Amino acid sequence: MEIFNIVTGCVIEMYLLHFFLFNYFEKREVFKHSVWAMIVLQIVAISMETLCNSLHNVILNLIFVPVILASYAMIMFRGKIGHRLFCFFMYIIILDCCEFIFIIIWQPDADSVDMGNVKFLLQTLLIKFISYIIILLVNHLVGKQKRIMDSKVLMMYMFIPVSSFSVLVGTYCSIMEIDLTWQQSLALVSSFCFLFLGNIVSFYAFENYSERIFQNMQQNVIIVKQKKDMEFYMQATEQEGRQKKLMHDINNYIKMITHFAKTEDYNSVRRLCSEISGEMEESMQHIYCNNPILNSMLNEKRVEADRYGITTEFYVEPGVVLGAISMTDMIAMFGNLLDNAIRAASEAKEEKYIKLHIYMKEVGGFCVTKIVNSFERVIQENNGKFLSTKTEDGVHGIGIQNVNQIAEKYGGYLTCTTHQKEFEALLLISTDDE
Repeated sequence: MEIFNIVTGCVIEMYLLHFFLFNYFEKREVFKHSVWAMIVLQIVAISMETLCNSLHNVILNLIFVPVILASYAMIMFRGKIGHRLFCFFMYIIILDCCEFIFIIIWQPDADSVDMGNVKFLLQTLLIKFISYIIILLVNHLVGKQKRIMDSKVLMMYMFIPVSSFSVLVGTYCSIMEIDLTWQQSLALVSSFCFLFLGNIVSFYAFENYSERIFQNMQQNVIIVKQKKDMEFYMQATEQEGRQKKLMHDINNYIKMITHFAKTEDYNSVRRLCSEISGEMEESMQHIYCNNPILNSMLNEKRVEADRYGITTEFYVEPGVVLGAISMTDMIAMFGNLLDNAIRAASEAKEEKYIKLHIYMKEVGGFCVTKIVNSFERVIQENNGKFLSTKTEDGVHGIGIQNVNQIAEKYGGYLTCTTHQKEFEALLLISTDDE
């Protein structure tokens, strides 16, 4: 019975550690792609912790158990070492506080500390249940999980662990003075283990469902934005067509102006010049490249940047190959990158600028897009990945994630770097049709 109690406590403790850290850090790639690798690491850590606890040496437990748990956190998850250690110590503090609360409230006697009886296991479950509820609340308040945790829905779900905890407390208090047979002990232990497991499974199902809702929302945001961009750039393409028609007809306009001037019909000259000026102003676009979609997009973003007082410097090298990229992917990639650049540069306190340079890499058949912009706010990161400069709550990082996915689709990639108050996005896209 003693070894069962110890193993149960260690398994629950390991799960709570994993559950807590998973909301702040991503697993390493080897554990993402191999469930067995994760299981082996967990078995090794649980076995080592069980061995330490079974030796009944307080000093050994105080030293080696935290080391084992910290090692698991460092091996399983990736991220800044300081951040991982900070979260690990938060977890240890939660566990210690829960044990302290239990001792203050119930004041267990010496007999209940015997690891070989049912009372000790129930104490362990009580402490872990308190820890579980606190971790749920902490993760909801400050966690970075990609799940939609509506507070009202969460409070309804919290009835499950709270009511289970109440049942466990009532049972624990009622059997403190009762000696149970081994059959009764086994039935009681099994019931409460299943009760704990049921709570974990219910929240796991809830979080998975919430994560799917979040992913669907991400996709809907991307689809809506692409539709709006497509409508705009189709209109811009039509506008470019009108501009070409105007330039084609300019020779006839000049002849008519010459004719009116010869006949001294200056009112007609003024009226015709005014109409031509209006049409040219309405349809005038800079010619950056011969790709109508990209050219329209750059013109639209230049106008938008001008409204924020942002200096733009766009250059597309002649001969750039973009034919392999679909229209929707082109709009999504360049649109998201330029939207991010405009948003960040508009908040810069000093010089506001965006520099875009698109050129062909001589070796390897890659089209390179380099966008440099000024920025002011601290850029949000998650495990080294840039998310957003937004400080308000909401869906962040969808644009950059979408650009990454599209770049990989074309055999390329996106890298983002910062230097002082300058942000640089480097996008490489393969131009090989194959």
